[in-house]
Amino acid sequence: MKRLSLLIPLFILSAPVLSEPLSPGNMPAYCRGQAASDFGTRPVYIKTGKLVKAKDGSYSISGKHDEKEPFTCMFAANGEFTGMKRGSAMSSAEAKTADPSAKAKTTEQPHKAKTSEPSAKAIEACDMFMNGEKGHVEGFNDLYNGMFSVTLKYKSGFKHCEVSNEPRVDKFEDL
Repeated sequence: MKRLSLLIPLFILSAPVLSEPLSPGNMPAYCRGQAASDFGTRPVYIKTGKLVKAKDGSYSISGKHDEKEPFTCMFAANGEFTGMKRGSAMSSAEAKTADPSAKAKTTEQPHKAKTSEPSAKAIEACDMFMNGEKGHVEGFNDLYNGMFSVTLKYKSGFKHCEVSNEPRVDKFEDL
């Protein structure tokens, strides 16, 4: 109860962590975090290629997990993450014109709807394990029933946090 009363002022003062679009310079790191979360591994085992800008202004980044499993991350022209496709590489222009069966294989943006992203309160709850150090969200997945798997980057390294928007932290560990 004492811990909860300490967290409440932090939640009121906190700003949404994931509300701003990504700059092109941050897209590769975000993509690595998303892929690491999707493949259930550490970002160090994810390699990404060059950021490619399509004629419509959207971006794509191809990469590989463990040097063998290809994937492609896609971003809208405004910097919003739009999805990740596992399998052979695909440009963002190809993703828009892909047939519906290919679209089904794409992992849609996990934080497109307000209810499917970890709240600022949830991120703050994860940060409490780092004694006040603020983490940068590298990626996350909506696990089930409001639980999220979040990859956070701190000065000391990457951490994995499983948290709900209540907020309740079920797991916090090094990657």
